[in-house]
Amino acid sequence: MHFNHKSLVLKISKIEMCFRAAKSCLTFKRMFNILILNYDIKFKFHTFILYMIKTNKNTKNTKQRVLESACFVFAEKGYRDANIGEICKLASANRAAVNYYFSDKEELYRQVWRYAYKTATESIPIDGGMDTNTPPEDQLRAFIFATLNRIFSKTPAGYLPKLMVREMAEPTEIFEEIFHEIIIPQIDQLFSIIRQLLGANVNEKQAHLAGISVMSQCMYFSFNKAIRQRHFKEKENLQEIINLLADHITHFSLAGIREISER
Repeated sequence: MHFNHKSLVLKISKIEMCFRAAKSCLTFKRMFNILILNYDIKFKFHTFILYMIKTNKNTKNTKQRVLESACFVFAEKGYRDANIGEICKLASANRAAVNYYFSDKEELYRQVWRYAYKTATESIPIDGGMDTNTPPEDQLRAFIFATLNRIFSKTPAGYLPKLMVREMAEPTEIFEEIFHEIIIPQIDQLFSIIRQLLGANVNEKQAHLAGISVMSQCMYFSFNKAIRQRHFKEKENLQEIINLLADHITHFSLAGIREISER
């Protein structure tokens, strides 16, 4: 039997693309049987498919790998500088997978925000586990502590503050959507705490400015990696550093809020 190597390579390439896009091995097998008619070649391809299945036993599917890789790239480079090719390489996927699961770069970015928010919320709740019956001073400290934990986190929970800094600096087409769906709920929680601290005669403008001040003190450490490395050595205990900063920002902010409330 004459064997065309180039033809085989081309068909393997096409089959691999189908394999990545297929939702299950059964679906892929049906696609395969339709595509390949020659029995001998089919046998060789079945051998190839078994190898592919064996080497892809990891239950973390292509969509999840692309999403996690995109989180990292968008957080590090921002939307405009992020490259789909780099994301695919990091995820061991091809561009067809991005188009199949996410349609385009913008939709992938939108899903990255939702994934980062969900991950951060589940692993580091912004309220620190405090309820509304907790004294507002303790609520403020818990909010600041949680925010700093996210910023210093080396886990996927740390993607959210990085995405936030980059989106604020260079707003994308979906800024308004992200702002109302993800950012405002967290900011409103902080404003609610500050309103309690300012008392009954709270001025909304003052409450918002105080909230911006608190967040700015926290977010400063999100983009100032060089300053963090200069002032806080890696050998130091990270949780001690976060506690130190949380205490300082809390005390500093409470002093300012008290001053405003006494005017």
